[in-house]
Amino acid sequence: VYTQQAQVQRHSVQLLEQSVDITQRLRHAGAATELDVARLQGLLEETRAPLPMFTARRQSALYELAALSGQTPEKVIALRCAQAPQLQAPLPVGEGWALVQRRADIRRAEARLRSATA
Repeated sequence: VYTQQAQVQRHSVQLLEQSVDITQRLRHAGAATELDVARLQGLLEETRAPLPMFTARRQSALYELAALSGQTPEKVIALRCAQAPQLQAPLPVGEGWALVQRRADIRRAEARLRSATA
Protein backbone atom coordinates (compact mmCIF):
# COMPACT_ATOMS: atom_id res chain seq x y z
CA VAL A 1 0.00 0.00 0.00
CA TYR A 2 2.73 2.47 0.99
CA THR A 3 4.71 1.70 -2.15
CA GLN A 4 1.68 2.42 -4.30
CA GLN A 5 0.94 5.63 -2.41
CA ALA A 6 4.54 6.74 -2.89
CA GLN A 7 4.38 5.95 -6.61
CA VAL A 8 1.23 8.03 -7.01
CA GLN A 9 2.79 10.86 -5.00
CA ARG A 10 6.00 10.76 -7.08
CA HIS A 11 3.93 10.89 -10.26
CA SER A 12 2.06 13.91 -8.89
CA VAL A 13 5.39 15.56 -8.11
CA GLN A 14 6.56 14.97 -11.69
CA LEU A 15 3.38 16.50 -13.09
CA LEU A 16 3.69 19.51 -10.81
CA GLU A 17 7.34 19.98 -11.78
CA GLN A 18 6.22 20.11 -15.41
CA SER A 19 3.47 22.58 -14.48
CA VAL A 20 5.97 24.82 -12.67
CA ASP A 21 8.27 24.72 -15.70
CA ILE A 22 5.43 25.63 -18.07
CA THR A 23 4.20 28.41 -15.80
CA GLN A 24 7.73 29.84 -15.54
CA ARG A 25 7.91 29.91 -19.34
CA LEU A 26 4.53 31.61 -19.45
CA ARG A 27 5.73 34.18 -16.92
CA HIS A 28 8.80 34.94 -19.02
CA ALA A 29 6.49 35.36 -22.00
CA GLY A 30 4.24 37.67 -19.97
CA ALA A 31 1.23 35.33 -19.86
CA ALA A 32 1.52 34.40 -16.15
CA THR A 33 2.45 36.21 -12.97
CA GLU A 34 5.06 35.55 -10.32
CA LEU A 35 2.17 34.70 -8.00
CA ASP A 36 1.13 31.86 -10.34
CA VAL A 37 4.65 30.44 -10.22
CA ALA A 38 4.86 30.82 -6.42
CA ARG A 39 1.52 29.06 -5.90
CA LEU A 40 2.57 26.12 -8.05
CA GLN A 41 5.95 25.88 -6.33
CA GLY A 42 4.19 25.83 -2.97
CA LEU A 43 1.85 23.09 -4.17
CA LEU A 44 4.85 21.17 -5.50
CA GLU A 45 6.58 21.30 -2.11
CA GLU A 46 3.37 20.30 -0.31
CA THR A 47 3.07 17.32 -2.64
CA ARG A 48 6.73 16.37 -2.22
CA ALA A 49 6.66 16.61 1.60
CA PRO A 50 4.86 13.29 2.38
CA LEU A 51 7.28 11.14 0.35
CA PRO A 52 9.67 10.42 3.27
CA MET A 53 6.66 9.55 5.44
CA PHE A 54 5.55 6.88 2.95
CA THR A 55 9.05 5.41 2.95
CA ALA A 56 9.16 5.36 6.76
CA ARG A 57 5.72 3.76 7.02
CA ARG A 58 6.67 1.08 4.50
CA GLN A 59 9.86 0.36 6.44
CA SER A 60 7.90 0.14 9.68
CA ALA A 61 5.37 -2.22 8.10
CA LEU A 62 8.19 -4.46 6.86
CA TYR A 63 9.66 -4.64 10.37
CA GLU A 64 6.23 -5.53 11.76
CA LEU A 65 5.84 -8.20 9.09
CA ALA A 66 9.25 -9.60 10.00
CA ALA A 67 8.32 -9.75 13.68
CA LEU A 68 4.99 -11.43 12.97
CA SER A 69 6.43 -13.94 10.51
CA GLY A 70 9.46 -14.85 12.62
CA GLN A 71 11.91 -13.76 9.92
CA THR A 72 14.73 -11.30 10.10
CA PRO A 73 13.95 -7.80 8.82
CA GLU A 74 16.70 -8.16 6.21
CA LYS A 75 15.01 -11.23 4.74
CA VAL A 76 11.60 -9.54 4.58
CA ILE A 77 13.06 -6.37 3.08
CA ALA A 78 14.92 -8.43 0.49
CA LEU A 79 11.61 -9.83 -0.77
CA ARG A 80 10.66 -6.40 -2.17
CA CYS A 81 7.09 -7.57 -2.49
CA ALA A 82 4.92 -5.35 -4.67
CA GLN A 83 1.78 -6.89 -3.23
CA ALA A 84 0.90 -7.95 0.28
CA PRO A 85 1.86 -11.58 0.96
CA GLN A 86 -0.95 -14.10 1.29
CA LEU A 87 -1.19 -16.59 4.14
CA GLN A 88 -0.67 -20.21 3.14
CA ALA A 89 -2.48 -21.46 6.22
CA PRO A 90 -4.50 -19.86 9.00
CA LEU A 91 -2.44 -18.44 11.83
CA PRO A 92 -2.69 -20.41 15.07
CA VAL A 93 -4.47 -18.56 17.83
CA GLY A 94 -3.13 -18.61 21.34
CA GLU A 95 -1.48 -16.64 24.04
CA GLY A 96 1.46 -14.37 23.30
CA TRP A 97 4.01 -16.60 25.00
CA ALA A 98 3.04 -19.55 22.79
CA LEU A 99 3.58 -17.38 19.71
CA VAL A 100 7.01 -16.36 20.95
CA GLN A 101 7.93 -20.01 21.53
CA ARG A 102 6.88 -20.91 17.95
CA ARG A 103 9.06 -18.25 16.32
CA ALA A 104 11.98 -19.88 14.54
CA ASP A 105 14.38 -17.00 15.14
CA ILE A 106 13.74 -17.13 18.88
CA ARG A 107 14.20 -20.91 18.96
CA ARG A 108 17.54 -20.53 17.14
CA ALA A 109 18.67 -17.81 19.54
CA GLU A 110 17.72 -19.96 22.53
CA ALA A 111 19.62 -22.92 21.06
CA ARG A 112 22.72 -20.73 20.57
CA LEU A 113 22.41 -19.50 24.13
CA ARG A 114 22.08 -23.06 25.49
CA SER A 115 25.12 -24.22 23.52
CA ALA A 116 27.15 -21.19 24.59
CA THR A 117 26.39 -21.72 28.27
CA ALA A 118 26.75 -25.52 28.28
